[in-house]
Amino acid sequence: PDAPEIKPPTLDSIGGMLGRPTERTQRDGLDILRYRYRPVTREKKAKPLDVTFTFDAASGRLQLLVAQLPTGTVNFRVTPAAKR
Repeated sequence: PDAPEIKPPTLDSIGGMLGRPTERTQRDGLDILRYRYRPVTREKKAKPLDVTFTFDAASGRLQLLVAQLPTGTVNFRVTPAAKR
């Protein structure tokens, strides 16, 4: 059987999951949402997480997800699905 279609995230769905972004900017036809999470711990080695979602302002499609983690950076570029 065919796998169920997975809908790409939208500005609204990201906001619904993560709440208000730490920073929101618009540049060159893109909406950029930045979320920064600081650890709430006494652990001195704990570091923040910084996640940025970049959406095309006209279509609302997610273009890029960049997550800066304590152990490295995840870059995830989203391309439109191929037409069948």
